[in-house]
Amino acid sequence: MAGDVKVLLLEDIDSLGKAGDIVTVSEGYARNKLFVEGKAALATDQEQQKHKEEAEHKAKKAEAELAVMEEKAEQLDGTELQLTAKVNEGEEIFGSITPKQIVEELNKQAGLTLTPKQITITKAIKQLGTHAMVVKLSSEVEFPMVVAIIPEEEN
Repeated sequence: MAGDVKVLLLEDIDSLGKAGDIVTVSEGYARNKLFVEGKAALATDQEQQKHKEEAEHKAKKAEAELAVMEEKAEQLDGTELQLTAKVNEGEEIFGSITPKQIVEELNKQAGLTLTPKQITITKAIKQLGTHAMVVKLSSEVEFPMVVAIIPEEEN
């Protein structure tokens, strides 16, 4: 077919393929859309080698980050975090303990930078005592943790 060209996809494109695939498209589509938007490059040996090296670099970096997360999860596995709360005479907490409060304390004590979305609590914490939860460091790494809620000292 005249006017067709082979391109290396630099990112996933639903109608064409995944990043790293070599596909044949019309010259006009490649020149006016894919190249301009930085979604593809001409499929030369140099571009293919460059893409392969970048993919290997990204894979090594992701592997190293995963190893760090797994090590941190291993250190924190089974951690018991203590939080204080104001309580009434029936040992019930005024309000409830939120993932935000848990994250703030965990970040302070363990030197992490977690967000409340990374804490999974089965139900709202409204009682003193220990409560189990799961902390997700990443989509692949999580660990169980216990939060102990103790009464706040009155002055």
